[in-house]
Amino acid sequence: MNITPLTDLLSGKNVNKYYKEYLNTQWYSVKEMREYQLIKLRKLICHCYNNVPYYKEYMDDRNI
Repeated sequence: MNITPLTDLLSGKNVNKYYKEYLNTQWYSVKEMREYQLIKLRKLICHCYNNVPYYKEYMDDRNI
């Protein structure tokens, strides 16, 4: 039984999207997983830079 649509409804988040994504990524090779992780890390860093003043200042001060 797939309860992720119910989880989405109750949480207000798209759990099902991530569940499907992680079902696929569990079969990645080491190289594919490292590439996937790097993409996710870059997105996280961009999010932090754009949404958290502390990290924006920190990165700007260090020319990151």
